[in-house]
Amino acid sequence: MSGTIYRLRRNSTESLESLAAQFLEKTEKEFFSPEVVINNVEKYGNIGVLLIILEKYYMRNGSMAVLTMQCVSDGYTQIVTVVGTGGGTGILNIDWWANESFTDKICKYLEEIGFEEC
Repeated sequence: MSGTIYRLRRNSTESLESLAAQFLEKTEKEFFSPEVVINNVEKYGNIGVLLIILEKYYMRNGSMAVLTMQCVSDGYTQIVTVVGTGGGTGILNIDWWANESFTDKICKYLEEIGFEEC
């Protein structure tokens, strides 16, 4: 199984709840309502952790791709890890770039709102 991983960073005081709401609104428009598996924010002192996991069916290869986004924030800096997995089919588990397509579009959106690769 192949996977695609990106790490991005931005300076921001935006809440993780706000980031999650914007992110999910964008993915609903861009990806025709992928299934939200997990949308969770946890706080540990001044550190917040956002975890979002989405599934999307890709007709071109007849399988599901999964996108995991984790954002860690100290209230001033947000660091995001985006991982695309799955999407493979057949004996050779060929994914026809399903997970890469999923993560590339998400990372493009994150860059539009101020994140940069680190």
